[in-house]
Amino acid sequence: MALIPVVQNLHDEFVLYVTMIDSDRTMDEVCMDVAKVSIGFDKNGRPDQPLRVRKLGDDAPFPRDMKVSDAGIQPMMSLEFYYEDD
Repeated sequence: MALIPVVQNLHDEFVLYVTMIDSDRTMDEVCMDVAKVSIGFDKNGRPDQPLRVRKLGDDAPFPRDMKVSDAGIQPMMSLEFYYEDD
């Protein structure tokens, strides 16, 4: 287990966060973790839609079962979290 600092943004939220993510977690687990610290998530959460994550600027998300350690995520990389229908 290694903690990696990343810059996270929940789509449509104006606040950027520096968050530590665990290299042993899957992308779905990371999505659950970062949603807990986002200001708008409680208000704007969509329980019927999966939250996805991608590198900022990429079109495709990481596979949901991919481990952080396999994704090539570097310290302070910007990650965008968004709902699949967006």
